[in-house]
Amino acid sequence: MEGVPSAEEVDWPKWVQDRPLWIQATSCADAEDPTPGQEAQCEMITGQTAGYGIATRAFLSMPNVFRVSWYTTGGSSDGTNFLYNYSTNQTTPVGNAFLNHFEESTDCSEDISQ
Repeated sequence: MEGVPSAEEVDWPKWVQDRPLWIQATSCADAEDPTPGQEAQCEMITGQTAGYGIATRAFLSMPNVFRVSWYTTGGSSDGTNFLYNYSTNQTTPVGNAFLNHFEESTDCSEDISQ
């Protein structure tokens, strides 16, 4: 096609960096621990502990990421595996990590709402 560059002519890293990205269904689960708890996920995405959260942290630090879909692991009827616990009307540890922009100083303890 005339006017369309070939795949070899495209600067792919620049092409990706120039586009807004929507990260779809990320979490801190992995094959060894498919359902990490709130505290563990919070600690991983804030860099307090090592784990699969390092990839999520990398995505979230990219300047062209404009939307994230958090994949909840092991759903619960009381909403404790989400960013907000509707039973207590409080954010969960993972929710607090999001609100604190994934800062390492985030309090990830399970009982922070009490």
